[in-house]
Amino acid sequence: MKNKDKKANTKKGFRFLYPIVILAVLIPLALVVLVMISRSKDDAEHIIVNKLTKTEIKSRFTPVEIYRLGKNEAFFAGSGSLFVGSEGEQIITSEHLFRKELGNPEFAFRKIRPLEPEITHGIHAILHKGIELGVRPSDSPDVVIIKTGDTRPIVCYSDRTLFVRQDQADITKADKLVTVRSLVSGESVRIVGTLKSVHDSGTEYVILDYSSFSGESGTGFVDENDQLYVLKGIPGWTGEGKTKVEKLLGISREVSIAYGPFQFRK
Repeated sequence: MKNKDKKANTKKGFRFLYPIVILAVLIPLALVVLVMISRSKDDAEHIIVNKLTKTEIKSRFTPVEIYRLGKNEAFFAGSGSLFVGSEGEQIITSEHLFRKELGNPEFAFRKIRPLEPEITHGIHAILHKGIELGVRPSDSPDVVIIKTGDTRPIVCYSDRTLFVRQDQADITKADKLVTVRSLVSGESVRIVGTLKSVHDSGTEYVILDYSSFSGESGTGFVDENDQLYVLKGIPGWTGEGKTKVEKLLGISREVSIAYGPFQFRK
């Protein structure tokens, strides 16, 4: 009887320990999940929002964040600038956001000044592809204009990449000082040169004394004449390419490239 009571008490003791053991396993897992969630807040869309100035830079342009819609969630794609054109509200952004390997997804966006907490606006169609948007006849820039409206599948077609190969780029130093301002942060940035990209049919981009990050593509910059430049991103050069930039432009830090200027009728 005593042995039976002992065993019964031991079992009761183990039962008492079960919740403690389970908690000991689950708490570290929960902490891992919390860490993962907190890390996800450091991605591009949140960095952009954190950089956002409350001061309006140009009333005719509204900075937006663009999302690719999945089955149950939205994936941040990049940035853009909303404006009103002849066909209503439109967004100008980077063409490489619509890479053909993405298939035919739907896209949506939210305005970030003032900051909208939810993604409530749809993207209806692509109006103008890069090849139609060159400010010089030979240009075929990494830029696209999309129409807002009810959400429909978008046929993604672009084969552009974010980076420009250093052996396919011709760099020239700017002969005069021009500054542009970010529509997101209000930061003033110098245009320090131009870059002709063989990959983009000899398209001439401007080089900004600005180090952009992945996910910032499509951000708008404006000059004093209300002309708009669309950020492509960093060339992604190392070694010889960086040395070339440093020698020609006198800049040792990373630079970015953008396309423009676009003039919009008032």
